[in-house]
Amino acid sequence: MMHKVKPARLEGVAGFRSVWMLWILAAIVALMGGGSRYDVASAPLLRAVAVFVAFVTIALTPSSAWRGIRVPLILLGVLAIWMGIQLTPLPPSLWSGLPLRDQIFAIDQLLDASDRWRPISMAPSLTVNSLLSLSVPLAALLVAAALPASERIRLWWAIWLFGIASVGFGLLQIMAGPRSVFYLYRITNEMSPVGLFANRNHHALLLSLAILAAGWLISNEIQRRNRRPLTVPLMIGSIVLFLLFTLVIGSRMGLICGVASTLLAYVVVRWSYRFEPKPI
Repeated sequence: MMHKVKPARLEGVAGFRSVWMLWILAAIVALMGGGSRYDVASAPLLRAVAVFVAFVTIALTPSSAWRGIRVPLILLGVLAIWMGIQLTPLPPSLWSGLPLRDQIFAIDQLLDASDRWRPISMAPSLTVNSLLSLSVPLAALLVAAALPASERIRLWWAIWLFGIASVGFGLLQIMAGPRSVFYLYRITNEMSPVGLFANRNHHALLLSLAILAAGWLISNEIQRRNRRPLTVPLMIGSIVLFLLFTLVIGSRMGLICGVASTLLAYVVVRWSYRFEPKPI
């Protein structure tokens, strides 16, 4: 006799599986996703894991979960199509008419290779690298959509923990000095604490996102009926830490994003007091 599995139990199993996928992907991205160059040795493994996570998530998640990410999925698909168009070879008559192609076409004529078909991209290998790199945000979108609504707060915790880990690496880089083993990438900003990244601007952008995550976690804690006493002070302290570390990094773009994120986090926290539960 076949036993029916209760829907609540199925949702619990699916939620547990999605949470594990989230933490696996976040850990892999934190350890291997700090560089955007085509010659980063960890990039192929990172993308392979991202493709695996994406396929597993698609196979084990109902199609109704994708409705909430239709817009970002469409934008990601349009970006991939545009990159594919740039990689499509064109006949010489069309390619030579594009801007900045006249000198290259003249060289082709001198080499008796004027009938060679070329893609729109001036650096096809870099375009291919950009196209393959879309596997990581695709996997992140699918994992986020697969999470049950009650578990999506873990996305903010993952971003916040990512920021804390990167700041920790940055402190080790400051103490150990340039060219230390704590710089994870060969081509990097050696005089700046880049954390888990190769570029200081990318690190500063992560810290601005971590500030937003901390603000959202404070807002969520304010709206809880059973509050945890250490969460709000911890988040406020981390926002101060992220801002101070952004100053140490020396990224002007990062400083602008950090200040904007702090102001937005303040607005979110102030707005959350409207929904503060009243004592019974």
